Amino acid sequence: MSKKKNKKNQNDINNPQVDNPQVDNPQVDNPATGGDEPVIAEDPQVIDSKMDEEGNVVFASDSYAVQDPKKKIIALIIGIAILVTILVVSIIAILQYKSYTRVFQDTDYPVAYREEKDRTLTMILRDDNTKKIKWNVEVADSDFVDVTLKGRDSGKKAKFIFSPKMAGVTKVTFAKSVDAAGTKIDLIKMDYVIYVSETVDGLKVSVVDEPNLEFGKEVIGSGTAYPIILNGDLSYFGDEESESGHLIFIKGKNDWNVEIESANVATDEFSTGDRVDIVLYYSEQGNESEDAADEDISKPDPEKATKLDADFEEEPAFDAGTSVETNTETDALEIESKAEIKFTSASLGITEVRLATFYKDGHIEFSKVEK
Repeated sequence: MSKKKNKKNQNDINNPQVDNPQVDNPQVDNPATGGDEPVIAEDPQVIDSKMDEEGNVVFASDSYAVQDPKKKIIALIIGIAILVTILVVSIIAILQYKSYTRVFQDTDYPVAYREEKDRTLTMILRDDNTKKIKWNVEVADSDFVDVTLKGRDSGKKAKFIFSPKMAGVTKVTFAKSVDAAGTKIDLIKMDYVIYVSETVDGLKVSVVDEPNLEFGKEVIGSGTAYPIILNGDLSYFGDEESESGHLIFIKGKNDWNVEIESANVATDEFSTGDRVDIVLYYSEQGNESEDAADEDISKPDPEKATKLDADFEEEPAFDAGTSVETNTETDALEIESKAEIKFTSASLGITEVRLATFYKDGHIEFSKVEK
């Protein structure tokens, strides 16, 4: 009996009973036996990583910033506010632009003016031509209105304020002038008729009638000892009452060289003291016919001389090129010819080109040509 019991106990020792074999006696896979390898979950950070230039591990997910919803709303509100501000500013700018009356917009001297709420008048003058010269202001009767400069006159832009003093009408002239060898030359002039009226709220300034713009004379080399005045008016010469030429060398020609790039422009030159005047006019044959005519007149045949010839020689010289049968508004607008004129002075270091437009009534307009 004892032998059987011992045998039972021996079996118990060799084969112990395990209540939970998964915990107390876990199964360990042995790769050497050829079993399947365990599935190990990969670290998402390792998948999302890369190496930088210095060999450091950088996770791509670090660059993905999760925005705060509040920040999105704030950014949206700021964007809308900016758009509204731009819209409001644009509307105000358009309304202000329309509130001005604009004149001379197709010239180099555009002007804008408007009546203000305080019953004054604001006038803004621009100059895209003679930018370095400031405006001169002249009031015909200062008892009615004061004109003051607001800010500074840069030459290119100036703002003036008209303030009422007493009811009435006067003329205000804006001009740009230069002093050419002691002679004042007006380059541009503007005339405005200003009306100061009485209202319930007080005196008020306004512009009446159409303003007038006059292109005066232009000066080349105004700051030098030998300036040239370009005169576009009708010009005649030969007697004391005649007007000056189109090109006026007020102190002499010095080394000025004038080249006219047209065969249809004739010239006549005369001098008084140091001053030299050159008259320009349109001619189908240029100076050739004039030279021939001068030769015929200067060398008359004594055998064919008549009293008519003597009377002709005694008559003062006259610029036939500017003589026209009629002088109407149509003639003042009809163009006969155009020519570029090049002015060069080596001693003064100046080379400038002007386009001369010849009209049927005899006047000429000069405009700058960029070379």
